Amino acid sequence: MKELVKIISAKIGDGDINAVDARDLHEVLGVKKDFSNWIKDQITRAMLVENIDFIPLPQKGEAQPCGFATNRIDYFITLDAAKHIAMLSHCEKGRQARLYFIACEKKLKQVCSQFHIPQTLGEALKLAYEQQLQIEDQEKQLTVAAPKVEAFDTFISSEGYQTMDLVAKALNVGVHKLFRFLKMLGILKANRLPMQPYIERGYFTVHMFPYYGNKKVKNRGKTLVSPQGVEYLRKKIKKNMQLAQEINLFAGSHREVQP
Repeated sequence: MKELVKIISAKIGDGDINAVDARDLHEVLGVKKDFSNWIKDQITRAMLVENIDFIPLPQKGEAQPCGFATNRIDYFITLDAAKHIAMLSHCEKGRQARLYFIACEKKLKQVCSQFHIPQTLGEALKLAYEQQLQIEDQEKQLTVAAPKVEAFDTFISSEGYQTMDLVAKALNVGVHKLFRFLKMLGILKANRLPMQPYIERGYFTVHMFPYYGNKKVKNRGKTLVSPQGVEYLRKKIKKNMQLAQEINLFAGSHREVQP
């Protein structure tokens, strides 16, 4: 696979992640807008969170004839964030970049899946001890990150799909009543997952994630909404305003859905 954008190892928080230099992505996408303004726009559009999706690194430039040094800020963004920015570019180069990042992720996962099998009891005990330390460290990181995750509820798929919590906030409605509203219209099933026709139209997707139940790992589906789906739901609420008011969809809201 030909290298389109160099994948590097960067440190975000206490962990190392695979990332790309945003300047490289800016060049690959062929953006004419200057990098400084472009990356700020992308951070806003993609709702990226500092020290989670990207890290800014101020760089001191070379001294100019006038005696002042020109400073700049470099940005390293995660592969997920890079995919999202590429998708939002809405151009052929963006599509190629996104496919490239997906291929890189698959390759990295294959490499990570190859692990060392301990050959002696001592190696096994050492590995178990190191894994326990990693688990404890991850639990600490989750505890620290929990408020940010709860407040931001970031994109799960990084493909433009949003959680129902974020959609409810965008529409200024209660999330539980939104589920009820959509079930009454036959858009969602009783288990809160979308009906197949609405998935095929590109309004929804279902993200499967593991959870522990009865001491076994099981899979559970979570409904995610595409940008087209958000617009569809907005129009659906507007069209069925009487039903929305009957179930008090806007409870606690201070504004209505805009036309």
